[in-house]
Amino acid sequence: MKSSIYKSIIMLCVLSFQVSAQRLMENLNRGIVAINQGGGKVFVSWRLLGTEPVDTKFNLYRNTGKANPVKLNKEALTKGTNFVDEKVDTTQVNTYFVKTVSGKTE
Repeated sequence: MKSSIYKSIIMLCVLSFQVSAQRLMENLNRGIVAINQGGGKVFVSWRLLGTEPVDTKFNLYRNTGKANPVKLNKEALTKGTNFVDEKVDTTQVNTYFVKTVSGKTE
């Protein structure tokens, strides 16, 4: 009888550990932030989502006024989640967006 009680207690401890080890996640977007640094430079930063690997690659785009989007990086960005856009017409409305890259496909 004692043996089955101990087994039950051990199983309860194992099950409760697995439940508490689950990761809580919020439903977040990229949270892109653009900060005007002056002199035509804008610092752009965004989130790496909790479900993505740390080596996720990105392409960054800018819309200026009503013009078509312009890709700002030649190669996929791999060293962090930020970029300094150095040729910005800050007299216009500028918006930024990011696309993830897998292989050579966005």
